[in-house]
Amino acid sequence: MQSVGYWEAWSLWWSGTKLEDFAMWGLPMLWWARIGKCLQFAGTAIVILDLVGPERLRALRNKGDKYAEKARRYVRNLDESSYGYPEGATPGERQLIAERRAKIDYYYNRYFIIFFCYVVPTVGVLYVGGKYFNELVSGYPDWLIHIAGWLFLLVVAILILWVIFGATLYLPVLILRVPSVVSEWLFGAGKKQGHPIRVAAFLAIVVGFHLDLLGS
Repeated sequence: MQSVGYWEAWSLWWSGTKLEDFAMWGLPMLWWARIGKCLQFAGTAIVILDLVGPERLRALRNKGDKYAEKARRYVRNLDESSYGYPEGATPGERQLIAERRAKIDYYYNRYFIIFFCYVVPTVGVLYVGGKYFNELVSGYPDWLIHIAGWLFLLVVAILILWVIFGATLYLPVLILRVPSVVSEWLFGAGKKQGHPIRVAAFLAIVVGFHLDLLGS
């Protein structure tokens, strides 16, 4: 790869030569173009945040927080409805139900931990060993390996569904919160703080476009 200087690179570009096989200051032109694209993206994002304004983003964040609270309340109501008290239950009956609920929760959490700390790794070892390392499971029958494989896939499916459920509830809130926090950090102190940020965004766009153009 041939190395060129800054002005030589512009001279070659102006003459119509593609600079993809050249390097400038020890870095391939492809990477200079990628740096330019990243600078353009960062500068454009700052400009958009400035145009929208911290106040509007804060209002969107508050709406997201209300959405998250509604989601948490909905999940809490589902959980409480599965352990609801019967109509007309006396205080003694309610206390008995609460004690049974605490016992169920205790055993549920205990066996849940045992399941994920012992059963899942064991099933995973059996499945992976049966599929890729036959010598690890040579003493086990084939039907046990197949059952272990199905259990392992079932556990993975449950974990994926749990992640999807959590992301559905909280990812929109996170998406709304990040721009608001960044905008307040950049422009929250008023025009004196915002002015150099705007200049930096403009310079990032100009320099990024310039590098992207040079590497094209």
